[in-house]
Amino acid sequence: MMIRCYAYRTSGRWHGICTDLDIAVDGRSYQGVKASLATCTEMYLEGVVELPEDERRRFLTRRAPWLIRVRLALVTWVHQLFRNDGEDRTRSFFLDHPVVPSQQA
Repeated sequence: MMIRCYAYRTSGRWHGICTDLDIAVDGRSYQGVKASLATCTEMYLEGVVELPEDERRRFLTRRAPWLIRVRLALVTWVHQLFRNDGEDRTRSFFLDHPVVPSQQA
């Protein structure tokens, strides 16, 4: 299961969000935010596996609001396209988690 995530920096802090599961974290570095998102999504998915099937499906399809997803995608794309100052303020990445049993088809 590939989970899309974004990290962006504002005022010296990094913020991360997993848009596929609507999980957000905060940290001092990109690597710290990425590690925190990996841990949080793993814990989230471990908890979801224990839920009844109908609830499990609802929690596995929970997404960040569409406006946030679009904004993050556009800001990341524009930043990557036009950054000239060498500063990295936004990144997108995927976290790879094993498929949750109810998602195997």
